[in-house]
Amino acid sequence: MEIKQFFLRSLIVLFWACFLFLALYSPYLLKFEQDKSINIFMWSGMLDLHHISKFEERTGIKVRFSHYESNEELIVKLRATKGEGYDLIAPGDYAINILKNDNLLKKLDKAKLNFLHNLNPILMGHYYDPNNEYSIPAEWSVFGLGIDKDYFKYFLENTDSSDISWDLVLDPKLRPGILNYYQIIMANDPLVSIPITALYLFGSLDNLDVAKLDQVKQLLIKQKKFVEAYVDFRPDYYLTTKNCHIALSSSSYIWRSIYAYPHVDFIVPKEGTLVNIENWALPITTKKEDMVYQFLNFVMESSTAKHHFESESAVFPVTVDVIPQLILKESIKKLLTISPEQFKKFNFLRLDLLASPVDENYLQDLWIKIKS
Repeated sequence: MEIKQFFLRSLIVLFWACFLFLALYSPYLLKFEQDKSINIFMWSGMLDLHHISKFEERTGIKVRFSHYESNEELIVKLRATKGEGYDLIAPGDYAINILKNDNLLKKLDKAKLNFLHNLNPILMGHYYDPNNEYSIPAEWSVFGLGIDKDYFKYFLENTDSSDISWDLVLDPKLRPGILNYYQIIMANDPLVSIPITALYLFGSLDNLDVAKLDQVKQLLIKQKKFVEAYVDFRPDYYLTTKNCHIALSSSSYIWRSIYAYPHVDFIVPKEGTLVNIENWALPITTKKEDMVYQFLNFVMESSTAKHHFESESAVFPVTVDVIPQLILKESIKKLLTISPEQFKKFNFLRLDLLASPVDENYLQDLWIKIKS
């Protein structure tokens, strides 16, 4: 009898314990089960967040954004958190290589991506992810010369565009039709300005060692007296206001000004240049792949790609089906329709192939010495 009473009391206690647990925690459990949201970690300004509301209305999936300002910041954050808290990220090319090797990325389920056939083939299959198992291109840009066509009118009229060199910014000199030395805007990034100078001097970024970098240093110190400013953002402002006449800049900054200011143009010099490809990738820890794939399919729709090309975010599309829908200036059209053969002159900075002791920190220190 005592045993029966003991079990009965135990069942009553267990019942009330379960009841209290459900009463206290069921709202949180229900919220967890019904949570239709994804967390995206990306460059600021990469997407028009107002346009993304259309995706939220269509799917009921809430999109939350966090932003970083460099690949280094992204890498440090993911290494620290092991990717926890993020469902989609947008690393640059070399960052994909690092995160993949750190086992922080999840392989893509390509069967759930309905736009793969529209991706521009020149943006696929590169060193950091040869089979695009972990990443797909999100946007891209190249570095070149933002130029004041009025100031360089005589030079441009008498020079074939295929003969224009980086020497316009890296080795300024008096030229026919240009009576004065002109002021230059330089990219304030050693991972841009230093390799571009190396391309100009050596025609390649292969075997970038201490001896070559010393020559780069000497040229950039000599060039310094012509530099109006070293800038991280909006070098196009100096061109549009005619406070300078030429800028080493990313196409993502200059192309907007081409449409608004007839005196501005963008040129890729004959020696070749650097290319940046930002990519979509899934952190290894995400459990929301299905919602992420819905988001990616939305972002790659031609209407969304067109909107982002024409909006303030100024994103170069990675899909080819949208290109016929765009109103393009000639210099931008050449970039968006470039052939695979021409693309071979666009270089990635391979941090993994720098000749020891040269590494990213070495380049950062060198840049400080150049500017000091």
